[in-house]
Amino acid sequence: PREVACAGVRQGKTGNVWAGLDPWIEAEATWDKISPQLSTKETLEIGYQDLIVDTHSTLDKVCNFIGVTYSPAMMDKVQTPPQSTNPRLLYPQPAQGWQRLLSKREIQLIEARIGSKMVARGFAYSGFAKRKVSPWKRIYLRAQNGLARVSFRIKRYGLRLFLGDFITRKLGSRRLNRTYRQKITQIQLSQFEKSW
Repeated sequence: PREVACAGVRQGKTGNVWAGLDPWIEAEATWDKISPQLSTKETLEIGYQDLIVDTHSTLDKVCNFIGVTYSPAMMDKVQTPPQSTNPRLLYPQPAQGWQRLLSKREIQLIEARIGSKMVARGFAYSGFAKRKVSPWKRIYLRAQNGLARVSFRIKRYGLRLFLGDFITRKLGSRRLNRTYRQKITQIQLSQFEKSW
């Protein structure tokens, strides 16, 4: 969850870690609804950390689960180094990047929002003092999230492109919006390639 929140802020999808937890919370709530309906033969739970730290054993479990024989050749494309000529291939990142990227305050905010759910899913507390978040602070964090997201998008895409996309979406004009979305997608792809 801390890595999900951290990644959301880095990518500009959220303006702070509090809001950055929303995708993790939604995914876990969906799993809580679906999992009771499935038998143990129909499910296999693996952790992202396991996939990164012990890739081959974890993939071997996945392959056994789906009835396929694991082969090291399956990893040829996944483990392409960042200097690869094909930057669109996935490259596993450290699962604990949040430890160096998040501040103490951000980690405390995350743990204040989902601490018990995090522990239930096998994640340990950081060891920092627990923090309470008042209703007013929650309102502030939601407002700050919205402003930070707008600011990020204006910096990345420029005011004209940001406003054009926003206005055409609000007007419901798919044809006009398509032009803006294509330009935004080009910028996103160029940013993705730079990150490699």
